[in-house]
Amino acid sequence: MEPTADSVALYREASQLLQDRRVREATQRAEELASLEPDARSALELLARTYFAGARLGRAAEVFQRLVDGDPIDVFARIGLARTLQRLSRPDEAAAHARIAVALDPNADTLALLESLQAAVTSR
Repeated sequence: MEPTADSVALYREASQLLQDRRVREATQRAEELASLEPDARSALELLARTYFAGARLGRAAEVFQRLVDGDPIDVFARIGLARTLQRLSRPDEAAAHARIAVALDPNADTLALLESLQAAVTSR
Protein backbone atom coordinates (compact mmCIF):
# COMPACT_ATOMS: atom_id res chain seq x y z
CA MET A 1 0.00 0.00 0.00
CA GLU A 2 1.36 3.40 -0.98
CA PRO A 3 1.64 6.10 1.67
CA THR A 4 -0.82 8.97 1.45
CA ALA A 5 0.21 12.56 0.88
CA ASP A 6 -0.68 13.23 4.52
CA SER A 7 1.63 10.43 5.64
CA VAL A 8 4.51 11.71 3.55
CA ALA A 9 4.01 15.25 4.88
CA LEU A 10 3.88 14.00 8.47
CA TYR A 11 7.04 11.94 7.97
CA ARG A 12 8.93 14.91 6.57
CA GLU A 13 7.68 17.23 9.29
CA ALA A 14 8.51 14.82 12.11
CA SER A 15 11.95 14.13 10.64
CA GLN A 16 12.71 17.84 10.39
CA LEU A 17 11.47 18.50 13.91
CA LEU A 18 13.67 15.69 15.22
CA GLN A 19 16.65 17.05 13.32
CA ASP A 20 15.92 20.46 14.85
CA ARG A 21 15.86 18.80 18.30
CA ARG A 22 12.21 19.65 18.81
CA VAL A 23 11.64 16.18 20.19
CA ARG A 24 8.23 16.61 21.79
CA GLU A 25 6.72 17.98 18.59
CA ALA A 26 8.52 15.36 16.50
CA THR A 27 7.12 12.61 18.71
CA GLN A 28 3.60 13.95 18.37
CA ARG A 29 3.87 13.94 14.56
CA ALA A 30 5.51 10.50 14.54
CA GLU A 31 2.74 9.09 16.74
CA GLU A 32 0.16 10.54 14.38
CA LEU A 33 2.01 9.04 11.43
CA ALA A 34 2.24 5.62 13.09
CA SER A 35 -1.51 5.68 13.71
CA LEU A 36 -2.10 6.39 10.01
CA GLU A 37 0.49 3.85 8.82
CA PRO A 38 0.75 1.24 11.64
CA ASP A 39 2.60 -1.30 9.52
CA ALA A 40 4.99 1.09 7.79
CA ARG A 41 8.52 0.34 8.95
CA SER A 42 9.69 3.87 8.15
CA ALA A 43 6.98 5.31 10.40
CA LEU A 44 7.89 2.91 13.20
CA GLU A 45 11.62 3.64 12.85
CA LEU A 46 10.94 7.37 13.10
CA LEU A 47 8.68 6.82 16.10
CA ALA A 48 11.33 4.73 17.86
CA ARG A 49 13.96 7.39 17.16
CA THR A 50 11.77 10.15 18.61
CA TYR A 51 11.06 8.09 21.73
CA PHE A 52 14.79 7.42 22.13
CA ALA A 53 15.66 11.09 21.66
CA GLY A 54 13.05 12.05 24.24
CA ALA A 55 14.33 9.45 26.73
CA ARG A 56 11.05 7.55 26.55
CA LEU A 57 13.15 4.43 26.59
CA GLY A 58 10.49 1.88 27.46
CA ARG A 59 8.43 2.94 24.48
CA ALA A 60 11.50 3.10 22.25
CA ALA A 61 12.41 -0.46 23.25
CA GLU A 62 8.87 -1.66 22.46
CA VAL A 63 8.92 -0.14 18.98
CA PHE A 64 12.47 -1.29 18.18
CA GLN A 65 11.50 -4.78 19.37
CA ARG A 66 8.48 -4.72 17.07
CA LEU A 67 10.78 -3.80 14.19
CA VAL A 68 13.19 -6.63 15.07
CA ASP A 69 10.31 -9.08 15.37
CA GLY A 70 9.09 -8.04 11.91
CA ASP A 71 12.54 -8.29 10.31
CA PRO A 72 15.18 -10.08 12.40
CA ILE A 73 18.01 -9.06 10.05
CA ASP A 74 17.29 -5.32 10.24
CA VAL A 75 20.62 -4.00 11.52
CA PHE A 76 19.27 -0.50 12.22
CA ALA A 77 16.51 -1.91 14.45
CA ARG A 78 18.97 -4.23 16.23
CA ILE A 79 21.35 -1.35 16.95
CA GLY A 80 18.48 0.88 18.07
CA LEU A 81 17.22 -1.82 20.40
CA ALA A 82 20.73 -2.50 21.75
CA ARG A 83 21.37 1.18 22.45
CA THR A 84 17.96 1.56 24.10
CA LEU A 85 18.48 -1.50 26.29
CA GLN A 86 21.92 -0.16 27.19
CA ARG A 87 20.36 3.11 28.40
CA LEU A 88 17.81 1.07 30.34
CA SER A 89 20.72 -0.59 32.20
CA ARG A 90 20.06 -3.96 30.58
CA PRO A 91 23.53 -4.66 29.16
CA ASP A 92 23.14 -8.44 28.79
CA GLU A 93 20.10 -8.05 26.54
CA ALA A 94 21.72 -5.13 24.72
CA ALA A 95 24.87 -7.16 24.04
CA ALA A 96 22.82 -10.00 22.56
CA HIS A 97 21.30 -7.65 19.98
CA ALA A 98 24.66 -5.98 19.34
CA ARG A 99 26.27 -9.38 18.65
CA ILE A 100 23.59 -10.11 16.04
CA ALA A 101 24.09 -6.65 14.49
CA VAL A 102 27.85 -7.30 14.26
CA ALA A 103 27.22 -10.68 12.64
CA LEU A 104 24.94 -9.05 10.08
CA ASP A 105 27.12 -5.98 9.44
CA PRO A 106 30.60 -6.07 11.03
CA ASN A 107 31.49 -2.40 10.66
CA ALA A 108 33.30 -0.07 13.04
CA ASP A 109 30.11 1.31 14.62
CA THR A 110 28.56 -2.07 15.41
CA LEU A 111 31.89 -3.40 16.69
CA ALA A 112 32.38 -0.37 18.96
CA LEU A 113 28.87 -0.77 20.34
CA LEU A 114 29.45 -4.44 21.07
CA GLU A 115 32.79 -3.75 22.75
CA SER A 116 31.26 -1.12 25.03
CA LEU A 117 28.39 -3.44 25.97
CA GLN A 118 30.68 -6.38 26.64
CA ALA A 119 32.84 -4.15 28.86
CA ALA A 120 29.72 -3.14 30.80
CA VAL A 121 28.68 -6.76 31.26
CA THR A 122 32.12 -7.91 32.46
CA SER A 123 32.55 -4.94 34.83
CA ARG A 124 29.46 -5.90 36.84
